Amino acid sequence: MSVRGKQVQNGTYEFDYMRAPDTRTCWQIIRDGFYNPTEGTYCGHTPKKWAIWLAAIIAIHVASEKESIFRACAGTVPCALNIFCLINEILKIFVSVWLRVTLIFYAVFFAGLAILFSICMKGMLATLSDEKPKWTLSSSIIGTNPGLGFRPISDNPDEKSLIWYSASNATDIQKWTQRLDKFLENYINPSLLPNGGRNQQICSYNKPAKSGNVCAIDVNNWGPCSPNQQYGFNNSAPCVFIKLNKIYGWIPEYYNNTQNLPPDMPDGLIKYIKLVDASWLNTVWVSCTGENPHDRENIGEINYYPEGHGFPGFYYPYENIPGYLSPVVAVHFVRPTRNQIINIECRAWAKNIKYSSIRSEKKGAVHFELMVDE
Repeated sequence: MSVRGKQVQNGTYEFDYMRAPDTRTCWQIIRDGFYNPTEGTYCGHTPKKWAIWLAAIIAIHVASEKESIFRACAGTVPCALNIFCLINEILKIFVSVWLRVTLIFYAVFFAGLAILFSICMKGMLATLSDEKPKWTLSSSIIGTNPGLGFRPISDNPDEKSLIWYSASNATDIQKWTQRLDKFLENYINPSLLPNGGRNQQICSYNKPAKSGNVCAIDVNNWGPCSPNQQYGFNNSAPCVFIKLNKIYGWIPEYYNNTQNLPPDMPDGLIKYIKLVDASWLNTVWVSCTGENPHDRENIGEINYYPEGHGFPGFYYPYENIPGYLSPVVAVHFVRPTRNQIINIECRAWAKNIKYSSIRSEKKGAVHFELMVDE
């Protein structure tokens, strides 16, 4: 009767079901193929076996080249010099073999690494999508709390949060309006978008975008903050544009219950929400105010464009559809006090937007300073 097991020692046999299961990870198996710290092997052999293998190769080369070796050393006398000559020739062969073995080893080694890297990269890229991030919302680094940004921004890194210009200086006005032109170029001319804006449509609270389409933004609804009115900068009534950062798949939780609004919400915004049409309540509200009593005295009247006092809910969620543009709110400072630095905070209002008054955390609000000289 034949025995299917593998004979190991002393006439005993080992069967597959008797072996302990391999608990190594894929990475450990690959590592052990190059270097196994448990067995002390390199590419499956101990250093001693590799040395024997190298010595055997050298011996074979010496045997095959013995005639040329003896011919090279035939004229050397006395015997000691002849021995040194033989040793020298053998060392030349050793160096030659060693270099060839080393080159072959490293060529195979780095080729293996390149193949392994290519396989890993291919596997990783297979899990990624050009249309959707692998990790979204709470699973991603970005998280679920979108930040606010504002434009225009100064080119001077020391004045990034300061909007400062003279209303009587045409060059100053042009400098700031050109920054806004650059920021809003895709809004002003949707044909500059990658798909030419062909899938944009006019939306409303009762008419969201169709599948594959996105909601257009009509710059004509910005009133005195429109490009053809120089965003109000030439009238000492500048407009600052507020934008909510994009987070894939994020859906706002609206303050749409007029009887249950946050106690720290500005009175003017509460009054607006209670008077607005019920179909407009699904909005991420925006409010801007002076940070300190002195700032609130100097900030003057504030208007918001387009009509709605915030970011309409039909622009959400963002799903990386070509042609999508984030909604913006144009904050119009009608008559800020001249020659005064006014510290301003603009805040977004939604139940799932966390707010922090600590400026460095930048949660749910944005800070900037405004100064209009005569």
